[in-house]
Amino acid sequence: MPTQTTLTCPQCQQHFDFIPTNNRRKYCSYKCKRRANQLAEDAESRKRYLNSPKGKAMKKRKAERYEQSERGQTKYRSRLLEKRLHTANNRKPCLVCFEPIPVGKQKFCGRECRQFNRLLFDLPKTAMVRKCLQCGSDSHFRQKYCSKKCQQKAVRQTEKSKITRRAASRRRRARKRNVFHQTVYLEIVAKRDNYKCHICRKQVKMDLHVLDNQAPTLDHLIPLSLGGDHTYANIRLAHRICNSKKGNRAINEQLMLFG
Repeated sequence: MPTQTTLTCPQCQQHFDFIPTNNRRKYCSYKCKRRANQLAEDAESRKRYLNSPKGKAMKKRKAERYEQSERGQTKYRSRLLEKRLHTANNRKPCLVCFEPIPVGKQKFCGRECRQFNRLLFDLPKTAMVRKCLQCGSDSHFRQKYCSKKCQQKAVRQTEKSKITRRAASRRRRARKRNVFHQTVYLEIVAKRDNYKCHICRKQVKMDLHVLDNQAPTLDHLIPLSLGGDHTYANIRLAHRICNSKKGNRAINEQLMLFG
């Protein structure tokens, strides 16, 4: 008949009595056995399990059970109370009267400050005095410019607007000639031709004024008056003086390569 023996639990180091049977016993309880077999938090196998779909579902179920438990509800209420106390102690100032904003408000402390701010910025006569960036006049307005006319004038003076208007002007001239046309930009043609005049083979400076003799221009190999197209294939970069001297004459590209 088996006799009772005393063993020591390797997990909690407590002594317990055990009657030997066919099954070997090592721990005093199932709780100690589970703790001993539990993997460490930084173990690679545990990390892989927690990142797997099964592990994520397990964590979600645990979080839901914890939130529904009494301990989870108590912790949630304590966090909510801490957040409210933090908000009450660190309230932002009102944009009008600079008094602390009550809990639940966003920008203003009350209705009067909100109405005063709306009156200040909606009515042009009560707006603050500013200086127009275009005409330089001091007046009561909220935007950068005193009027829509000044705003449109400032937009037309930008470099992008100038490039667009010049391309539209060239396209309009070709349309009047009733020839095939497309939007052609001087900067794209200059970059394609390596900033060199196709007539004199000299460098073209792009920052010169339009009326300068060495200013960059677009020259049509076959002029528009002779039925040439207003396309990139029929246009080359040229100096203003070279383009004027060439006049209304077509240039054969085969002969131009030798000249």
